[in-house]
Amino acid sequence: FPTRLSSDLEGQDSIVFFLLVCLLWRALASNRDRTAGILLALALFKLQIALALLFFLAVYLPSPRRKRLVLSFLPSAAAVALACLLITGPQGMATWLHLIASSSIASHLSHHAQSVIAVYPKAMPTLNGFLFVCGGRLLPPRVSLAIYVILFLLVFAAALYLCRATRRLPVAFCAALAAALLLAPHLFLYDYVLLLLPILLLAEPQQPFFTALYFLLAYILFIFKGLDWFAFMAVVPLLLLAQLLWTQLRPAPAPLP
Repeated sequence: FPTRLSSDLEGQDSIVFFLLVCLLWRALASNRDRTAGILLALALFKLQIALALLFFLAVYLPSPRRKRLVLSFLPSAAAVALACLLITGPQGMATWLHLIASSSIASHLSHHAQSVIAVYPKAMPTLNGFLFVCGGRLLPPRVSLAIYVILFLLVFAAALYLCRATRRLPVAFCAALAAALLLAPHLFLYDYVLLLLPILLLAEPQQPFFTALYFLLAYILFIFKGLDWFAFMAVVPLLLLAQLLWTQLRPAPAPLP
């Protein structure tokens, strides 16, 4: 567990996770759903993102492919969980789960409490962090929580609709990744390397815009706020989801006579 925590703080595991997601995309594009399930299980060290991807991809895939994905994921996930338990022991697993639970409510904790668990919402480019820097920290906790729940459900519903309505794997995969990043209770800036896949997979005219926004916004935030306010990076997946939703809802052009 200390090794896992150290690697997470320094970002090495994000490189491994990005590799697994790239392999996941190749497996799904090649109809190798059992391989995709195994890769998702190996990616469980970022639990919230891996489980979100599993859910949205299972919603998109037709029944035979969904069955292969889930039936390969479950035993692989059990093997991964057992290996983690043997390495860290029950106390290490419990500490890890407690850290994940604490990070999900970090925006409602004091600055001292955030320092203790090393979770700073204003530095997390998630929906929760974005709401925090946009003024949620100034609202009463119940009001802030209610707004977050509403936004959470809207993002979840948008990704769910895209995965159900589209017939294109790139659209479903991009929507699943964007939603997984936004809805994660805890995230670091370097986890946003995952957004390179949706940006590269987009064949729409807006691809140059998202590419420029992805690379320039981080530098702008660094210049003005140092390493403290990267929660504004959540604008990128939010706009990405909005663009995918607009494209899906937009009526197809009438055929030329």
